[in-house]
Amino acid sequence: MYKSIIFTTINFYLTMDNTSSVMKKILMTALIAAAALCTTAQEAYQPLRTTQVASYNIEAKLDTDAKMVSGVEVLTWKNTSSDTIRELMFHTYLNAFKNSGSTYFKESEFNTGYNIGNYLDESEMGYIDINRMVIVDGEPLTQDIRYVQPDDGNVDDQTVFAVRLPKAIMPGEEIKVQINFLSKLPKIISRTGYERGDYFMVAQWFPKVGVYEPKGMRQRAKGGWNCHQFHYHSEFYADFGTYDVAITVPEKYKVGATGVETYEATVGDGSKVYKFHASDVIDFAWTASPRYNIISDTYNNKGIKLIYMPEHGGLTDRYLTAVKNAMEYMEKHVGEYPYPQITVVDVPYYASYAGGMEYPMFITAETFKWMPSGVRLMEAAVIHEFVHNYFMAVVATNEFEEAWLDEGVTQFYESQIMDEYYGEGSLVNFFGVKINDSEKDRLEYTQSYNPAISTIDNYSWKYPSYTYGTMVYNKTSTMMQTLKGLMGADNFDNAMKNYYTKYQFKHPSGRDFAAAINEEVAKMNNPDLGQNLDWFFNSMLRTDEVCDYKLTKIVNRRKNSTKHGFFDTGLEKLFVDEDTTSEVVSSIYLQRMGTMVMPVEVLVTFENGNTQLLKWSGKERCKEFVLTGTSRVVSAQIDPDNKVACDIDQVNNSVTNESTQNPIWKYAVKFLFWLENIFQTVAFFA
Repeated sequence: MYKSIIFTTINFYLTMDNTSSVMKKILMTALIAAAALCTTAQEAYQPLRTTQVASYNIEAKLDTDAKMVSGVEVLTWKNTSSDTIRELMFHTYLNAFKNSGSTYFKESEFNTGYNIGNYLDESEMGYIDINRMVIVDGEPLTQDIRYVQPDDGNVDDQTVFAVRLPKAIMPGEEIKVQINFLSKLPKIISRTGYERGDYFMVAQWFPKVGVYEPKGMRQRAKGGWNCHQFHYHSEFYADFGTYDVAITVPEKYKVGATGVETYEATVGDGSKVYKFHASDVIDFAWTASPRYNIISDTYNNKGIKLIYMPEHGGLTDRYLTAVKNAMEYMEKHVGEYPYPQITVVDVPYYASYAGGMEYPMFITAETFKWMPSGVRLMEAAVIHEFVHNYFMAVVATNEFEEAWLDEGVTQFYESQIMDEYYGEGSLVNFFGVKINDSEKDRLEYTQSYNPAISTIDNYSWKYPSYTYGTMVYNKTSTMMQTLKGLMGADNFDNAMKNYYTKYQFKHPSGRDFAAAINEEVAKMNNPDLGQNLDWFFNSMLRTDEVCDYKLTKIVNRRKNSTKHGFFDTGLEKLFVDEDTTSEVVSSIYLQRMGTMVMPVEVLVTFENGNTQLLKWSGKERCKEFVLTGTSRVVSAQIDPDNKVACDIDQVNNSVTNESTQNPIWKYAVKFLFWLENIFQTVAFFA
């Protein structure tokens, strides 16, 4: 509509006789610019990359007093399988905050020590009501809605519903369903809700269809719906589609959302309407507040929209630099960011629970006004959430069942980008304390109270209490660091590019990920790794084994070539007592302390300054290397290049014969590790 208004108005003045030639040139320029703008916002951004399985046309209105969103959605769902579909399944995520008996709130007790739902008053709860559901130009479905609990049978949980269809959807067919709904927003929890009456982060706010997985998809044995309940530690899984969303808010409110803004207009009742369009996306989230300021920028022909709080105006350059760093690194090392824009939302300090979240083309972060330049938590958050747009949004893995495949891989790339662009002390460089992001990940896993407490590969709600973050984020990031170390940076990049290119818009599984990596490994012809890394992924992902190699001692001894005694020299005996030049025989003793097997290198340093690199398969429990030469071994170090980041105790990786102060140094290093853990924990809770 707005395009036709622009064109009609400009054309009217162009055709008027009393319009000057200069003005006509200006208007013609405006016409061309308007056409370019409209083409960028609408025509140029169409579904081009994948089948649009689940598309939504939604009209929503925010009631800021009642904290409610009333909406009408029309879902167009396509059966891309060869199966006959007789029912649809939907997520109603906001019902997780409906009562203390929901699965989300029950599980919160095992992860926080108390049931969060028992501490919310009536106005702070959230829910979603389905007021009407009907097949467009067809039969009503409202009466056939039934809530189901596929994960735990908890009848108080209403985060999934199923609806039987009067007519089956055959392969290749589409169905259009209209749903009238009312969403009561909670006080911000799990990155959705309201704060202080004028701040709204609106996520997981509409009835969203699940994913129908045909046989073979993600190694599925039989086709069926994948539609899990909302768990305390689960995030989301959805199909690709096109979203056209109209949002009505009070006139003073500014709105940011998934996609590109295509329309903005004030209407007569003191409201404003925003329209957004997005294709090839799996979700749609938005935010609204009268306090927002907006900056627009670009990187490599991609738009960047920064929506920020006025009190954080002095930090906008840090936000923009961080997202540009992330865009540059990911496009160089993984692949193209396929969307035309990324929106970065800076949440206010009083709504911090809305920060640090990812949605397609739309991410949130948090900071505070006087954030020191050497404390880069906001940069880490922006980078982390942007990287999610590769693995959560484009590759679109199942975060319910394989959270590590998004969160952990994203955490790894966050640390790589932070270390690349911000150098030593990439996460914290403050008052002499320097903490690298990658080392923080490694320490949070290796120095956890029990690194063997669980496997990485697990459903998100099945990890032991208080271990989800360690396993999903930190151990996976450490696994990825190890994978990069074993393969080498270039081979690793090639493997990840292969994975990203092969599985864009495909919903791959962890086994698909491993297969993509193995394709590159096979090309390497590295006898230390073998033709594939199945042994590596099975050990790291599917067992609770830990890696720990120890260099126990170095022993040097001289092998003398001596003659002493009577020796026959023909007709007489000759007494000989001579000592010829001696050889040095050095023994280096190693142990595999852990249950995990990894190939490792050992760097040996001799007294004359020479070095020698040894290789060990790591399979034996004990290993002795025997070296013969003219110089003593003065030190040896396992994994000198830190390729095996998953080794839980790197302090025991080296021995030196040069100094008797070595034990003191070891304990000093251990103390430093503990100290770094304390600082990083304090930083994250600041």
